[in-house]
Amino acid sequence: MIASLITNNIVDEHVDSEHVLKESKTATLFQTPEYLSGWSLFFLPDKNEILKIIVTENEKPIGIGIFRRQNNRLTFLGTDQIGDNHDLVTDFGDIVAVLGKEQTVWQEIIKEAKAHGIQEMVLDYVREFSPSFEVLKALGFVVSEMIDHGQPDPAPFIDLPKIFDEYLLKLKRKERHEFKRKLRRLESETYQIVVSQNPNLDIDEFIRLHKASTGDKDRFMTKKMEGFFKQIVRVLSPKGLIDLLFMQIDGKNVSSIISFVWQNEYWLYNSGFDRDYTNLAVGFLLKALSVKYAIAKGYKRYNFLRGNERYKYDLGAKDERLYKMKINF
Repeated sequence: MIASLITNNIVDEHVDSEHVLKESKTATLFQTPEYLSGWSLFFLPDKNEILKIIVTENEKPIGIGIFRRQNNRLTFLGTDQIGDNHDLVTDFGDIVAVLGKEQTVWQEIIKEAKAHGIQEMVLDYVREFSPSFEVLKALGFVVSEMIDHGQPDPAPFIDLPKIFDEYLLKLKRKERHEFKRKLRRLESETYQIVVSQNPNLDIDEFIRLHKASTGDKDRFMTKKMEGFFKQIVRVLSPKGLIDLLFMQIDGKNVSSIISFVWQNEYWLYNSGFDRDYTNLAVGFLLKALSVKYAIAKGYKRYNFLRGNERYKYDLGAKDERLYKMKINF
């Protein structure tokens, strides 16, 4: 028997969300209660706007949708643009559904949305490889490419081989040559890659390097944004879902990346570098060497998340498209 439970609590101790997350191909880290609670803490002024729909079958959860309700409109919680700069921190929008139950879960969510007076659902950043994309298309809803800053939104990724040399051979000749040339220049210095053993402490150093990178990044990293980054590190690192890497030259941190670890994938979330070391391409090279790190750790895919920055393709990425789905009642 299919039933639904409606609540505005992102974290519900009575619901086994871990079970659903583990058995889901729609879910991403951006749909975890920990991430969404952190996002809401800093960016959602009215917690009463949260609408969480839990779908059960024979009293066992098979799907969870967490949305933001504004009047008669629903959006995925976390996908709003933030502040005067219209920044985005959530890369993928989706529900959590047990594999094979996606259509049932979506149909129940849509039924409940209608029953609660919703007239429109605007679902941003649905991945083309997510089961949700095929389900919503099959149900006949409107599909359009995401458009931010005049360009379609991709989420570039690399399917990782078992060894780094094999990865290098898959790069185009020009890109492989450029990587090796930059690496040789770096190797003339005394450098090392350091994996943070205490992300809660080292996040301050990441923020320093992020703000030092470019004017745009400095404007992005407001006090509120700093609080958000520290919060998600605090709640995600104990679950093994955060990696914080630094490149050091002569013992000094010169670049850093913060990454998410999700199932068998490694996701580059954000980065920063010291502009005094621009000539050594420390930002680019740390990203490239993090691909090597991900291969050594046995991850199957490296995801650069949303955005079409050039360096992602220089490192051999190909696109997954992100879509906007519209449902009107």
